[in-house]
Amino acid sequence: MKNIFISILLITSVLLLTSCSNDSVKTEEPEKKNDHKPVTFTYSDQDFKIVPSYYDYLTYIEKTRENPTKLKSIFKQSVLKSLEEEGFTATDYFIFQPPNNLDVLEGKAKALIEGENEIFKAVKESIQESSDMLPGEGKPIIITPTNPSIPSVTYSMERMNGVLGFSPNDGSILLIIDSTYEKESLLYTVAHEYHHTVNKELNQNGYISSFLIDRILFEAKADAFAEMVYPNIEVPWTKPLTKEEEKKILYILNNNYDSTNKSLIDEFRNGSPDKGLPIWSNYRIGNKIMHSFLAKNPDVSIKEWTEMPAKEIIQNSDYKDILRRE
Repeated sequence: MKNIFISILLITSVLLLTSCSNDSVKTEEPEKKNDHKPVTFTYSDQDFKIVPSYYDYLTYIEKTRENPTKLKSIFKQSVLKSLEEEGFTATDYFIFQPPNNLDVLEGKAKALIEGENEIFKAVKESIQESSDMLPGEGKPIIITPTNPSIPSVTYSMERMNGVLGFSPNDGSILLIIDSTYEKESLLYTVAHEYHHTVNKELNQNGYISSFLIDRILFEAKADAFAEMVYPNIEVPWTKPLTKEEEKKILYILNNNYDSTNKSLIDEFRNGSPDKGLPIWSNYRIGNKIMHSFLAKNPDVSIKEWTEMPAKEIIQNSDYKDILRRE
C-alpha cells in the first residue's frame, strides 16, 4: 500500500510538472516591435516633432519575411498606419511603395539608426537657424530610408548627396535620407523644405499655382532662403548654367511660362535632350532670377519676397523679358 501511495505521488508530481511545462510553452510573448518615440522640441514658440519611420520599416521587413506575399497589407499596417498616427497624411506620395529588396532596405534603415544622433542634431540645427530667419508654425519632420525598389529615388540619391526632401500640403517636412548622405546636404535640404512649408503657410493655406513660372519661383525662393541660412554650402541642382543653356531655357520659358503642362514641368526638372533643357533647369534658372532680384532689391525682407508673386519678382529682376508676351 505504501508503494502504491508513493507511485501515485510520483505520477501526480510528474503530471504537475508536465502541466507547468506546457503552460510555459503556451505562454505567448509580446509581439516584438521596433518601438520608438518621436523626438519633440520647441524653438521660438514653434513645436517640432522628428518622426524616425525607419524603425517601422524594420518592422515591415520582419513581417514581410514571414509573409512574403503580403507586401502591400504589411506595409500599410507597419509603416503607413504608424505615420498617420503621428499626424502625417501624405501617405499617397510616390515614395510610399512597399519595398521588395529587403536586404538592401534593412542595411539602409540600420545605418540611419546607427547615425541617428548626428541626423537629429543636424535637423534641429537647420530648423533653428531657419526659424531665426523666417518664423513659421511648428511641424512634424518625417525621416524615411531610401526605398531601393524605386529606381528614380535611387538615381536621385546618387546625384543629390544622399538626401531628398518634400513638403506635403499637410504642413510636414518629409526627408528621405540615404546611408551615404552628406551632412551639408542635409542641413541645406531641411532649410529648403522649411521655407516651402512657411511659404505655403503665408500663401493661401498651402495652395501653390500649377503654372510653370510659379513652380520655378517656388523652388527658387526656397534655394535663395537656404543659401542665406547656409551661404557656404553648394548643392548640385543650382549649378551655374552656360550662356547657351540659359538662352535655350529662357526661350522655352518665354513661350510657356503660363503653361500647366505636367510633362513640360517635369522636363524642366528632369531635363530634355530633345528640347535642349539640362537637368534641373527649373532650379538653375530660378536661382539666377532670385539672385538678380535680391541684388536689385536688397531692402525687401525674406517674408516680403516669400509672399511676393512670381511675376512681380521677375518684373523686378534682370529677367523681366521672360514676360514680354504680356
